[in-house]
Amino acid sequence: MRRLEPHVEAADRARILYIMAANRMCPKAAWALNRDMRLRLKPSVRVQLCKESLFHYPALFCTTRILELSMYNAMDVPLSYFPKYLRRWFIVQSEPHACTTIPDVERIDMLHIGDNSNGEGARQLLEGLLLQRCSVGILRLHADLCTEAARPTAFPEGLETLFMSNTGMGVLQDTGTTDGTATVAVPDSVKDLQLDAYLVPARVPSALQHLKIMDTENSEHLQYIAEIDGLRTLTLEQCTRTTRMVYPDSLHSLTIEESTPDESEPSIEDIGALPAGLKKLHIKSEYINHPLGELPAALEALDLKDSPEFDQPLGKLPEGLKVLHLGPAFTQELGHLPPGLTELMLPMKYPHPLAVPVGSRMTFTKSAEST
Repeated sequence: MRRLEPHVEAADRARILYIMAANRMCPKAAWALNRDMRLRLKPSVRVQLCKESLFHYPALFCTTRILELSMYNAMDVPLSYFPKYLRRWFIVQSEPHACTTIPDVERIDMLHIGDNSNGEGARQLLEGLLLQRCSVGILRLHADLCTEAARPTAFPEGLETLFMSNTGMGVLQDTGTTDGTATVAVPDSVKDLQLDAYLVPARVPSALQHLKIMDTENSEHLQYIAEIDGLRTLTLEQCTRTTRMVYPDSLHSLTIEESTPDESEPSIEDIGALPAGLKKLHIKSEYINHPLGELPAALEALDLKDSPEFDQPLGKLPEGLKVLHLGPAFTQELGHLPPGLTELMLPMKYPHPLAVPVGSRMTFTKSAEST
């Protein structure tokens, strides 16, 4: 940054610096940002913090104007004047630490914790935030959960969205189960839940509406899904279906994303009976090519464009179908198209004539033989 003229520094220094900060033009020099904070000017709302940075930005100890904070290997660093409100708090911890600092914060919109320190830092932080009645809207927890001591047992208040994944490479320990799964606590306030398949909620939240399950080679421990009243959307990502799936009657949207990893068996052919009220079905599979069964009468969107091998009859299409996307291998005759169809995707060399409803938007994808 070019040095301000002396007469400008004397008269309008604070005002100019404030305007620069408001327009994200904060000086990058450590002394300049530190000065702005001490003058209680408006610094950049995004701050990255590690232990070394405190030597350059000691005013971080006395500012509460941060809205988005990223911390790297600094879970044990005390911040005397921590903001009462954070729009986003991003924590990455890979180094062991003796204790976890619990800041005096009242509300965090989105909290991301990546803890690979093989300790209990994430658990201690979440329990501490609960004790001081901090509320969190979204929590993304990616940590080594192989040991029972590292798995959270309590969460901050008001949590509605929870993403939890195990980054540990070892086997889950002290699970108390015979199938290798681990039971984890989930707050009853959660509406949107994303879990590794081997992490099973101790109690399904009564408010749960959206569920995503990731990465499993055995679907037997997913049978609890069928009993979730009120579940509206379900995503199975890289889950090998070894048993016939049963879905809740309340389900409105089902997404199945799967591929065949090396040295792994593909899923069974039967995806299970689709709920009568299902409105959206999206299957993204590298190998699926078997009948889907009777399509629900309520179905409004069927998306198979990402299933390059699928070429099976669909039977009678639901009258309320609005979106139909088919992959490059599809050659089956569709017959009568629903009058309300608005989007239709077919292979470029689809071999049958079609009476496409007026107003439908057609797109074509390369046929399997031409890819």
